[in-house]
Amino acid sequence: MQDSLKMSYLNINSLRAKMDDVKADLNFSFADIIIFGETWLDETTEANVSDLQLPGYQLHLNNAGRGKGLATYYKSDQFTLVRDITQQDLQMSVMTSANTTIIGFYRSRNNAS
Repeated sequence: MQDSLKMSYLNINSLRAKMDDVKADLNFSFADIIIFGETWLDETTEANVSDLQLPGYQLHLNNAGRGKGLATYYKSDQFTLVRDITQQDLQMSVMTSANTTIIGFYRSRNNAS
């Protein structure tokens, strides 16, 4: 029997403000990949992410500002970042593993198309 892939996606509505809750929620620790949408992180956040780290996970941010963005936490021995799309009202991160492609997608309310 093949091992199962465990993933989690949540609209976090401000990652930095909810980080204590994320770290306290043991359900997240069972996931191989965790994606949070609506992170509210701006483009300069990459330089200051020590408070956003989760033990055992690599962090990838696809930031676009207030009310937008994706944060992907993944096991670096299982997943590789393939591509990001970062537009004003749409962010997408594509991750692959040996047998799976996972697409994290966030579209903010302002995108009418």
